[in-house]
Amino acid sequence: MSNRFPRGRVRLLTTGAAAVAALAASVALANAATAAPASCNGISFTVLHNDQSGGVILPGGSYTVSSPNLSCSTASNNFTTFLNKYNLAIPGWKGVETAKGWGTYIKNGSSTQFTVKWSKAKRSVTSACTTSALKVSLGPANGAAGTVFYPLTFVNNGKLGCNLRGYPGVSAVTGSGKQIGSPASQVPSSYKAVTLLPGKSQSALLGIVETGNFSPSQCAPVTAAGLKVFPPNQKKALTIKKTFSTCSSTSVVSLTVRPVT
Repeated sequence: MSNRFPRGRVRLLTTGAAAVAALAASVALANAATAAPASCNGISFTVLHNDQSGGVILPGGSYTVSSPNLSCSTASNNFTTFLNKYNLAIPGWKGVETAKGWGTYIKNGSSTQFTVKWSKAKRSVTSACTTSALKVSLGPANGAAGTVFYPLTFVNNGKLGCNLRGYPGVSAVTGSGKQIGSPASQVPSSYKAVTLLPGKSQSALLGIVETGNFSPSQCAPVTAAGLKVFPPNQKKALTIKKTFSTCSSTSVVSLTVRPVT
């Protein structure tokens, strides 16, 4: 792919004789056959114009480039190449964005990587986790005193961190998605916002009360086909397929839920 910018679009910044000597030493070590494993604890780098590369948004400004297994010169040279040649996909590499101006470039099929971080970058974790960014599932059952408890697990499938705070909404549903009985009753518990980074999970405890705890006239038991789950503070639901006996009567509590912790 041809360069999108003229030479000199990005430049490496070092200050003082000690910094120059350190960079020269890192280049020498990189070229030496017997060099120790490379790493870079951080070197200054300037992006002259707003840009993106490998899916990472890169505003113009001062950056720090670091790597656990590349020298500073190799990491910064790779970053220069990516900026000059590639806007979206980078052949042989994958860009993983942490936040605006902050991302890690990983070489395909290896642990080789380097991270670039804008001086003004902030991890975006203040917004609530949206339903579209989450995957929900039930963990292993644990029965106690006539109620079967399941961890209701939320996985962040998005690219940025987000917050889960409070109780999910849960209801038993038919195969067509119609609600059965009353929604899950919230068990009083203290809670706070929980940060969910990309790929990570947090759970709320769901209780399914055994219908045998009630008389048939109280419960009016039926077989549910699944659970409709609203993540905390969201109006769009996800559905989990699960067959279980539940009460169709709204006069009894047949589901309970605790907050995400």
